[in-house]
Amino acid sequence: MPPIASEWIETLDEAIAACQESPIVVAHSLGCILIAHWAGQRSRPVKAAMLVAPPDSRVGHACDSGSTCFPAGTNAPTPFSQLSQAQTTHDATSTALC
Repeated sequence: MPPIASEWIETLDEAIAACQESPIVVAHSLGCILIAHWAGQRSRPVKAAMLVAPPDSRVGHACDSGSTCFPAGTNAPTPFSQLSQAQTTHDATSTALC
């Protein structure tokens, strides 16, 4: 079953709301896209995010016709610092603090 973006965003928002302090969020693969979409829609405080192996945000993920998954094109800046670890088939692993 493909992910339903609105449900994932709501679940993440509830988890962050339950934190007594601003959390450091860690995400892998599609979770990185989730963090980007969540940050664009919600405003809860997050200390930082560590994003591991984010997929290419220029293409849709786990989508088929009629699904409500994560759309392509989420490259908006987040209001918190990010540490991203990514690797492509063309170059070595790189790390960037945004």
